[in-house]
Amino acid sequence: MDKAAAHYKSKKIKSYLEKHKDVLIPIWLPTASPEFMVLEECWNISKNDLLLLTYYPSFKEFARLIGEYFRTKHFNLNMRNYLLANVG
Repeated sequence: MDKAAAHYKSKKIKSYLEKHKDVLIPIWLPTASPEFMVLEECWNISKNDLLLLTYYPSFKEFARLIGEYFRTKHFNLNMRNYLLANVG
C-alpha cells in the first residue's frame, strides 16, 4: 500500500489489519515511487490516448470524452507482473 494517510491512520484500516494480522502483512511502498503504482501506468496510457495530438473544441466536449474513455477503457495490466518487474 502507498503511504497515504487514509491507509495507515484510518481507525478502520488499523482495526482491520490488527484483526487479520495472522494472514495479512502490509507492505508499504516507498514514498515518491510512481514506478510501483499501477495507477501511474494507467495515467500514462490515458495521457497518450487522450491528450497527444488531440484537439477538443470545448472543455465540455473534453470532459465528456474523458468520462466516456474511463467508463469503457480496459487497461489489461497484470498488477503482479508490473510490481515484480520493478523489484530488485
